Amino acid sequence: MSFFPATESTLSAVHLNVVLRGRYALSPHCVTRLLRTGMNHLYKISDGERQFVFRIYTHGWRSDEEVAEEVRLLLHLQRNDVPVSFPVADVDGGYIQRFDAIEGARVGVMYSFAPGRKVPLFSPEYAYNAGAAMGNMHRVTQDMELARTAYNYETLVAGPREAVISFFGEKNEEVQFLLKAGDYSKQHIFPRMAAMRRGVIHLDIWFDNMHFDEKGQVTLFDFDFCGVGVQTIDIGYFLYQLYSTNHATGGYAEKSAAFLEGYTAYCPLPGDERSNAGALSLPVLLYYIGVQCQKFDTWSNIFLNEEHLKRYVASLKRWLVFNEIEF
Repeated sequence: MSFFPATESTLSAVHLNVVLRGRYALSPHCVTRLLRTGMNHLYKISDGERQFVFRIYTHGWRSDEEVAEEVRLLLHLQRNDVPVSFPVADVDGGYIQRFDAIEGARVGVMYSFAPGRKVPLFSPEYAYNAGAAMGNMHRVTQDMELARTAYNYETLVAGPREAVISFFGEKNEEVQFLLKAGDYSKQHIFPRMAAMRRGVIHLDIWFDNMHFDEKGQVTLFDFDFCGVGVQTIDIGYFLYQLYSTNHATGGYAEKSAAFLEGYTAYCPLPGDERSNAGALSLPVLLYYIGVQCQKFDTWSNIFLNEEHLKRYVASLKRWLVFNEIEF
């Protein structure tokens, strides 16, 4: 039987449950349910009191080497007591599973379930713990080599720039603003980054990628965008997300101070990096709108349209005004 080509499929949770039970020696009572689709597909596995998350990477999104390097990084972080959701080995001691989907080969990895829940408006204490987790992560990965994306001007700005123009058109008002933001980044931000600390970066640490348990202890997860670059980029992006969710309530100042206090308890933060952290978020925000355009088949028109672009740019503009950045 031949199948019509597809760009993306959703693997059956029922059939995946059978496969995972055998490969991870799970009990006959194990249940697998689709948790969410998106950039990758996540399944929650419940086996009595044990819980896991199985991530299926979308076809063509990450190479086998990139997934293996993500696994290597997370095992390194686990060994060094960084609170992360870590890879779980199968019965043969391997970590990467392969599936022949309609669209082509896909790989999957089983991860420990991060205890607790997402907390969008967390307290200063939680902000401190989030900063401590990031600082510890940066400390044990500073100058670490990783065969993943090198985050620089080409990957963060130049490539995404073309994707945004191709998707929305160059005459769009918001696109014109993003192009100016890209030029500003090239002229004023990337030159400052040359002397900053380099190492592994998560690139997507915000409330949606961390769980807090009942004691306020944090666990980081979703390292799909991990790579190498200036580590202060992670700080800038976290502060942007913190500002976006807290500026209206007036809680940003206290929580950002607590976050930085937690960070510096584990990892030094030079003065020039602290003062430039807000600006370093700009290339990341340009990068993510480019990723959304490149992965349009994943996000669809419901999410990615001109109204979304307007909201995205409006949020970016508020952040730039707050950081006194003009161009």
